[in-house]
Amino acid sequence: MLERSEYSNKQETILNKHSGILRNKVQFLGNTGTSKVGTVEALIPIVALQRSLQNVESKLKNTQGEVNIASTLREVPKDERAFKALFDAYSDPVSYKQRFVDQNAFLVYYTKGFDGPGRASIEQDLPTRQPRQYGARNDAWIAWDNFLAEYNFHLQNQASYGSKDLLDPLSEVIHALDRYLTQVPASQLEQASNALPTPTDSLFLP
Repeated sequence: MLERSEYSNKQETILNKHSGILRNKVQFLGNTGTSKVGTVEALIPIVALQRSLQNVESKLKNTQGEVNIASTLREVPKDERAFKALFDAYSDPVSYKQRFVDQNAFLVYYTKGFDGPGRASIEQDLPTRQPRQYGARNDAWIAWDNFLAEYNFHLQNQASYGSKDLLDPLSEVIHALDRYLTQVPASQLEQASNALPTPTDSLFLP
């Protein structure tokens, strides 16, 4: 069996591989176009983010004393625009029809979606996956922002990393990521997962 120090080094190596994937993808994740939308390439950083944060959560829960998670967290975007760009690179773009309905919600509501004589309601056949993707993305950002506030507070006050105040928002981020990834085809999710360092290298001692 590996000594704890050896295991800790191996653990950090695996986490840093995930972080490197996030770091190396940031420029293209600015989403300068839609050529990457819906591709496995655009999905990989989101799966890497989920796995890295799951590992951080487990590490916080299962490690006594000081925990070194800074190297992993450093690669996750800290500002809203960059964080959401991780998701937008893969997510379905907002359709013209959806944009019109969103911008004219008051009118659409009071006309019951009237789109002309003999025509179906404008709300009919609106995309369903895109709003769920964007909803999960937005929830992930809110929870991540809350986590960062707690994390910075703990750093400044040398409080315990395992506190409920720190773990709760992190769990919410992971839950939002899980919801986002339920919208992804299973075959793509498998390909993206296989492109990451193998999860069979258990990150924590039993």
